[in-house]
Amino acid sequence: MLCEQCHNISFQSQTPWTGDEFSQVTSYISNHQRDLQSLQHSASHGCHFCTLLWDRLSRPPSRAINPLGRSKPKPPNPESEAVQLYCETSESGKTPEAIFAYSGREWSVAFEVLELERSLADAVADIGSSPGPSSTGSISNLTLATTWLNRCLETHKTCQNPIVPSPLPTRVLDVTHPSPKLILTNTLELKSPTTYLTLSHCWGKQRIITTTLATLAAHQDRIPMSSLSQTFRDAVTITRKMGFKYLWIDSLCIIQDSASDWESEAAKMGDYYRHSLFTISAAGAEDGSVGCFMQRDARLVRPCALTLRFQHGQNAEEKVVKIHVRPRDDTSPFWKRAYSPLDRRGWVMQERLLAPRTLIFESNKLSWMCLEMQASERFPESRKTEGILVNLGRGDEVLRSVLKGVKVERGVWGTKEREQLLELYDRWYDLIKQYSTLELTYESDIFPALSGIAGFVQKATSDGYMAGLWRNDLQRGLLWSVMEPGERLEVWRAPSGSWASVKGGVTFHDFEDPNEDWSWDLDCVAVKGADVTVPAQERNPFGKVSQGMLHINGYLKLGLALKVEEVDQALRKDEDDDDNIMDTDTVKLVGRFFPDDQESLEGGIFCLPIIFEKGVFYTEDDVIPDEAWTAICLALVPTGDYDIYRRVGLARINDSRWVENDRVDLIIV
Repeated sequence: MLCEQCHNISFQSQTPWTGDEFSQVTSYISNHQRDLQSLQHSASHGCHFCTLLWDRLSRPPSRAINPLGRSKPKPPNPESEAVQLYCETSESGKTPEAIFAYSGREWSVAFEVLELERSLADAVADIGSSPGPSSTGSISNLTLATTWLNRCLETHKTCQNPIVPSPLPTRVLDVTHPSPKLILTNTLELKSPTTYLTLSHCWGKQRIITTTLATLAAHQDRIPMSSLSQTFRDAVTITRKMGFKYLWIDSLCIIQDSASDWESEAAKMGDYYRHSLFTISAAGAEDGSVGCFMQRDARLVRPCALTLRFQHGQNAEEKVVKIHVRPRDDTSPFWKRAYSPLDRRGWVMQERLLAPRTLIFESNKLSWMCLEMQASERFPESRKTEGILVNLGRGDEVLRSVLKGVKVERGVWGTKEREQLLELYDRWYDLIKQYSTLELTYESDIFPALSGIAGFVQKATSDGYMAGLWRNDLQRGLLWSVMEPGERLEVWRAPSGSWASVKGGVTFHDFEDPNEDWSWDLDCVAVKGADVTVPAQERNPFGKVSQGMLHINGYLKLGLALKVEEVDQALRKDEDDDDNIMDTDTVKLVGRFFPDDQESLEGGIFCLPIIFEKGVFYTEDDVIPDEAWTAICLALVPTGDYDIYRRVGLARINDSRWVENDRVDLIIV
């Protein structure tokens, strides 16, 4: 529903001005409501566009991003209390890409103009004809979801590969009965490939229904809908209404108190998500009591249909468009959901990345994600993408090759294949940076929750997987550091050389591409062997580990790590110097220690260089460049056994003469 004012939006052209050196931009102004009070009154009576305007103009000013890429226009009349609209075009007769709204201050809200295909326009028909809430699980939304799915299945070449017929999971829920029941799939007589859906959800702190050895038989007979959590009931409803029979839910399809079943099924979870038709993501629910479906005012997220009149002197033209409001303070892709309850779960990373398609029920809207497009109620036409990972570099051809099953051959330095392989490892490190910040109910799940993705990388590279590291890129993989030193893990879960041996976020050393001013050398250390042992009962080669060690040959030098705040200022080269590693022979500072945990802040450490970096740099007054040399080292302490050490941090050494001595053999555990 639109008010009379919104039915008659007329823009008057202003004096043309040059937007940039290549195009002439014509700007337009339209007077809307006379003040904010009038705008609020219209919004309260159900006008869709006034609701969008009031929702934003009634709040403190935010950064209105111009989708055209230019700076925001200056308000035409800063003293006016009237609500005014502004747009601009670079070509006569062209539909504007953005509309700005203003009232008594800066331009506080930016709208993007959409031109929808008919199928999507029908699916996104205005449902906000009256004020009040509507559900993200409405019939209209599930129709929109079906439209997205059909478009993907019919037109997306990249998305076709994961739909190759594959076996069903060991167990699935059959939702065609009034009460779903658990099916052992090897008992089914299937005459043709069968599709199934998967659910990605937060378990939360509230108790949810699970399949155990005691309930297995009963669940194979029936699972009353009343016994399911709200999230599970909603997932069953989605599966039924979209016309599908089978649904996989981890807590119901894995026997939770059977160690052997859990280990066997956990090893297959990556494949389960990869081969499902699509995953239902309960992104807005922190536990099972919340559900997938949320009540909200759909007018605040759905595109609004408007007829715009553009007046050019005596000439006029009309354009019918749909517009949406940009998310507040949004400078990142619209599909990022970094703060949803679900996306804080460690297990969800592989569920999100391996699923070929995901239908996302957020707290205020419905979204879609597949290998080729991102869409939502706000952006129903989608933003085309070229890749697989939203927050980990979507658009990366190497990672896309991984999902498509293309083998990346290892080559030699300088070849295209080798560069591609290094790029794949870089994307792995990007993934670990994010994964290490996520939450796991059980710290021992650090590897199982990542095993599906690790399996894909292993298939693409034929490389050896070493407790979160890769055998053929060990030197780079070893150079991780904690974002903030925290408490040491109470229970061992990984060898000290692995990023998984610490709790909390990690980052990796930035390897700049060599150039005429900068180079690096990995010959300072040689990895002579690497061994990782998995528990005897472990069925997942990418899952839990019980032991690991690295056999290393390199330089090893003992230094004394001091607390930064306790270093005698007289020892520092300048006041900005933060070195805190002392050469005990010369009593000089030679570098900086970065501890892995609070217990390792000071004391004797052995520095093992992993990479030498050298180059030149210029300061403002320099005519002759200064030379720089750095060794990035593992900081080690003895375990008490001969030549066996464990890692306690990283060290940066700035004195090449100090660190180079006779090479030794050692073991890191």
